[in-house]
Amino acid sequence: GDGSQRLIAWNNTLLHNSQGEIIGLASIGEDVTERKWAEKVQSAIFKISQAAINTDNLPDLFQTIHATLGDLMPVENFFIALYNPATDLLSFPYYVDQYDQAPESHKPGRGLTEYVLRTGKALLAPQEVFERLVEQGEVELIGANSMDWLGVPLKVENRVIGVMCLQSYSPGVRYQRRDLQMVNFVSNQVAMAIERQRTNDSLNSTSQRYQALVEASTDGIFLESIHGQILDCNSTACQ
Repeated sequence: GDGSQRLIAWNNTLLHNSQGEIIGLASIGEDVTERKWAEKVQSAIFKISQAAINTDNLPDLFQTIHATLGDLMPVENFFIALYNPATDLLSFPYYVDQYDQAPESHKPGRGLTEYVLRTGKALLAPQEVFERLVEQGEVELIGANSMDWLGVPLKVENRVIGVMCLQSYSPGVRYQRRDLQMVNFVSNQVAMAIERQRTNDSLNSTSQRYQALVEASTDGIFLESIHGQILDCNSTACQ
């Protein structure tokens, strides 16, 4: 009754009379929409979690997340925004859009992205919802005006680290509450995958800086085992 599409599995049985002649067909339909939806969501969560383990860098992880969501719904316009509380900057490390270029890093303003970041709640904003938020002074138009805007917060331990967003500029591509629920379901896995990769990148960067400092030192630095075996040393120690 709400105009949404449903997936029906049909079981058809031929009906015969006593002479074995076909006299009709009995069909029983089972609504499998919810089951198929749950299967798609679980598959997406699994793919993203595997990508978090097997992917070595954030750009590749972002592309995998984008492609995985593409199995669930239209994602022609998609971006991930990350917030750094230390610098109070919002950055856009992954941004695919028909009309707009990726914005430069900036302090949070009054866009829809910042609204989700500020409230910590998922938002489906067709034009009428967006106009109402503008009238209430909650947001202002930034970039091209979309037909539908869908954004969910990326949370790690109740801390919002960013926003994942889908946009549609076409009347033929409209997002529904079901799409919002689906993206929201996978958002926790996305947030954990991003945080894990950022932590790994930070550890690798720290390790590289440590190695550079050790190598540049004019003091002889070496690492040995408890048995006196030299495990590592810098060039000064070698000299």
